[in-house]
Amino acid sequence: MISKAITSPFALLGSVFEGGEELSEISFAPGFAEIEADSAARLKALAGILADRPSLKLEISGHIDPETDYEGLKQAMLQRKVKAQRSPKKPKGIASGTLANITLTPKEYSKYLEIAYKRIFEKPKNAVD
Repeated sequence: MISKAITSPFALLGSVFEGGEELSEISFAPGFAEIEADSAARLKALAGILADRPSLKLEISGHIDPETDYEGLKQAMLQRKVKAQRSPKKPKGIASGTLANITLTPKEYSKYLEIAYKRIFEKPKNAVD
């Protein structure tokens, strides 16, 4: 049991947890910061274990995959720009979490995508159509 705690502490914690789930990793969709439901449940379980055992210390380190995270980040930025068109008069410093709560229908998405595209690639005043 002690060697398991040294070599694989999260596996040991997972065995303490009812579901026996692996708690060493919480993944996110590439480019997004929202935790998925299954990861949220595991994170809540880990928080409970740590709260019950205050002497345990947790060190967290992040990791990215440059290829998938870069593409995911581009998609996430586009989604935020499109959703931001729904209410363009909001303050500059609005939290991205607020935009994450906006749901667009396919028709609305098309409309706001076009508006975002036009704002991103504004034509000079002297451009010819």
